[in-house]
Amino acid sequence: MKSLKKQRRIQIIGVAVVALVLSTALIGYAMRDGINFFRAPSQVIAEPPGPTEVFRIGGLVEEGSLVRGNGLTIRFSVTDGGAAVPVTYSGVLPDLFEENQGMVGTGRYINGTFEATEILAKHDETYMPKEVVEAESGPIGGSGSHEFMVPSPTGEDVILKSDKGNYAANVEKCETGSRTHDFSGEPTGDLKEVQTPQCTSIDELCANWKRFAGG
Repeated sequence: MKSLKKQRRIQIIGVAVVALVLSTALIGYAMRDGINFFRAPSQVIAEPPGPTEVFRIGGLVEEGSLVRGNGLTIRFSVTDGGAAVPVTYSGVLPDLFEENQGMVGTGRYINGTFEATEILAKHDETYMPKEVVEAESGPIGGSGSHEFMVPSPTGEDVILKSDKGNYAANVEKCETGSRTHDFSGEPTGDLKEVQTPQCTSIDELCANWKRFAGG
């Protein structure tokens, strides 16, 4: 009797495992067509996808590239600043679609042209590849945490970039390197009050400092 109950439990567990595997496979198959990878124009040019792969491409509508053909066929190029990809689309464009504005398209890359089946426009936002930079996590994060951020048109932080390499970080995290001047010493001379009549800017103050200071 005990062996029969044990056998039934094994059968029930086996059926449950098979059902779980089948349901996971069915969900993955159903979602397969709904998952479209995003690529920037530079990525498309560097590693062209196959003609059967459906993906999304995003960037700016290149200035001077928009050509409206006969009927609903539109041709233009999408760029990320590093490369441009020709795009064709047959349909009605969104109201906000125009040159030098952001767009995202869904379609296939066939014979060097992205054949879009859907075009979305985004106004007042630059569709550039997101770059991740280091950020200061603050005292709450502690010494073992790491914080990162990406540029955003609605962000409030400041990102500093090196003009001699690929280093970038937000203003709190950015490393400035070694200082060439020693600021640890005490100021020399006595402090004194200097009148600067009709001086309205730092530039005017610097230009007339000797006159104001009596030097």
